[in-house]
Order: sequence, then structure tokens, then C-alpha cells
Amino acid sequence: MSTTSSTHGIWFPVWSEALAKTRLRDFERQTYRLTIFEYLRFCKHSRQRATLTSARNFMQQVEERRRLPAAQLATWKAALNWFFHSAKSATLNPPLSATQQPAAPVSRAHVPPLAARDLGGPAWEQKLIRELRSRHYEWRTEQAYRMWARRFAEWLNGRGQMVTAASEIELRDFLSDLATRQRAAVPSPLI
Repeated sequence: MSTTSSTHGIWFPVWSEALAKTRLRDFERQTYRLTIFEYLRFCKHSRQRATLTSARNFMQQVEERRRLPAAQLATWKAALNWFFHSAKSATLNPPLSATQQPAAPVSRAHVPPLAARDLGGPAWEQKLIRELRSRHYEWRTEQAYRMWARRFAEWLNGRGQMVTAASEIELRDFLSDLATRQRAAVPSPLI
């Protein structure tokens, strides 16, 4: 696929914009977009970085499960080749500096600009944020997890306990309190 190391992960957050600027027929562009979405979803669910190895694993899985025609498989491989080659050239040609940027701002509605600077308050919250971000959770999901963690911390503080000393018993008591006193639905236990 590329001359880069098969274990070297890439970061290419603007791949969609780059694909829109690439000279392809509309059908090819749609197929490339679908392929890359599927590949990135595969990486997220299997908790792998975007590497040549994970791309090969993805294509092997596609070949085994979907049984696509040879022409479509070739298009999917071409899409992944484009993704890795474009990512490599994007890192070799970094974006313009702030003074060279065009006037139109880039829209990133899914990630608020303050998310990168919001690293939490107490140490337990900072650890939670690092874990959520290392797993590439969406911003809204992170907000929900943090809200529930804060409610748990406040509940513990009301009992004179610390979050770092909390155990499964305290968590069960908190969920029981949510269900009985606060009348919230208790989630099913994790496997």
C-alpha cells in the first residue's frame, strides 16, 4: 500500500476534505468514502490504530465476510491506498500557519474547540478523560461519562468518601440510590 512501516499509525483527520478535492468520478468518490468509513469503524471497534497492518486485516475480513466481486475489492484496495498515500503527503505538506490560512474557518461541529484544553479537574477526572480520549470516544459521549462520574463523586463526598477509595460496593449503593430515591433507570450490569 505504501512505503511506510506497517506498524506506523497515521493521523489524517481531514481525509474527507482531501477526498472531496481529489479528481475522481462521483461513484468512485462515494465508494472511497464508504470504504474509508468502514475501515475507520473497523479500527475503532477493534481498537487498532490506522496502520498498514490494520488495513490488511480489514481487507482480509472484507474478503472473508462480504465476498465482493474482484472489481469492487480492487476499488476498496485503491481507496485504502489513496487514504495512506494522501495521509503521508498531508504530513509532508503541513497545513498553512495561522497568518496564511484562508479566511473561511474549517467547521468541526462534532468536536468543540475547547475540548482539547478541557483536561478535567481532579486527578480521577483527568485519568477518566485520558482513557476516554485514548479510546476515541465522541465528545458527547465523553460529556455524558464525565457527568455521571461527577454525580458519583458528589454522592461519595456526601458520604465522606473519596472517589479513589471507592469500590464496587459504593458503586452498587450509588446505582441503588439512583433507582430508589432519584427514580432513575439502573443500567443492566456489565458482563
